[in-house]
Amino acid sequence: MTPDYSSYSDQELEQVKQAINQDAYPERYQTICAEIAQRQQAAAEAAADTTASTAPPRYLRPIGVGEYVIGGLGFIPFLGLPFSIIALVWGLTTKRKDGKTLALVGGLGIVYLVLLCVMVFIQYHKITDARAPDTQTVQIETDHVDPVQSGDIDDVARLIELYRYRQGQYPESLAQVKAAFPLAEVSYLDSSKTKGSANTDFVYQRSEDSYQLLGVGKDGKAHTADDLHPTKAPQQ
Repeated sequence: MTPDYSSYSDQELEQVKQAINQDAYPERYQTICAEIAQRQQAAAEAAADTTASTAPPRYLRPIGVGEYVIGGLGFIPFLGLPFSIIALVWGLTTKRKDGKTLALVGGLGIVYLVLLCVMVFIQYHKITDARAPDTQTVQIETDHVDPVQSGDIDDVARLIELYRYRQGQYPESLAQVKAAFPLAEVSYLDSSKTKGSANTDFVYQRSEDSYQLLGVGKDGKAHTADDLHPTKAPQQ
């Protein structure tokens, strides 16, 4: 009669397995081995069930490093906006732990990039405004002077005003104006003198906050009644 091995304890089964004569009782030996294998399988399944029941659901697991890396890429100047948006949307839609933290990282990245763009925009306009002269001086700087009117004293006066706008003070001499605007097609020769007279530049004198520019006129003498003056008086 074959014993009921199912009633044996695990320790008893191991002892019987070691003591039984396999050649004399092959069927009993196989039964013992089968019983042991069955118990081991049942124990493994029970352990797996216990592990699965104690492990937290996937949606409760914390955000991984990869997600935070994406959020960190969102702080790359001008190029990180897509990454910040992804991190923000991901953090708001996921049910996983720390999703709000990821959303916060994405939101901060967007705010940082917006502020950076605003600062660059403001700085750009400050530089542009600092370099841009008024309407009158821009016209002098960009437009060529008609060669027929190259001796116009008004053109020289406007270049002097443009020099003051750039340098913060009037030039000491007309030579400084010529050096500052080498491409300006303006003649500094005094055309108010009598024809045949020696070619000389307009008379220029600088005071502390103003200047005097004149042509000597037909008499060839400065500070006389026939002197030629700019149409627009110099700014004080």
